[in-house]
Amino acid sequence: MFRIFQATATFFKIIGNRNFALSVKHLSNQAKPVTNPDEVEKPSEEVQPNREESEQLKGIDALTLLRALQRDARLVDFLQEDIAAFSDEQIGAAVRDIHTKSAEVLNRFFDIKPLSNQEEGSQLEVPKEFDSGVFTLIGSVSGKGPWKGSLAHPGWQATKNDIPVYTGSEQAAKVIAPTEVEVN
Repeated sequence: MFRIFQATATFFKIIGNRNFALSVKHLSNQAKPVTNPDEVEKPSEEVQPNREESEQLKGIDALTLLRALQRDARLVDFLQEDIAAFSDEQIGAAVRDIHTKSAEVLNRFFDIKPLSNQEEGSQLEVPKEFDSGVFTLIGSVSGKGPWKGSLAHPGWQATKNDIPVYTGSEQAAKVIAPTEVEVN
């Protein structure tokens, strides 16, 4: 019973922790039968991927997100489709479903919330020393702040980042959606 619990806990830890997933991958590649449990080497707390693997998997989080948007919302299929021949009603019907499912993916991975809780059009003061990653000044900007203006867009922020760890093969690392073959 303990091994079932341990396997389940390990599964979820692999999904949520990239370094742990890499250490398990390393262990499974180096695995040899163990007859005495006391002979098992304890893995280091954090295993860093080797440079070659890091370069090969560069940007893998973005591809993992794109895979999820394709799998759950068929976003890539829609964006790659030539929609010129479709009516506005057909496009609108397709977009409604894609919109809903894409939002679900983004919220599952990032829990997206407005950066500002104020209403659009309300007055806002931007401090003299502001972070340009948090505020963008638009319109007639002059002088040295603070600046007062009306809120044009509240901005968005991710309150978490739970993109799953990629555990697939190197060959499939850049595959967004596998080729589907219907066998007769």
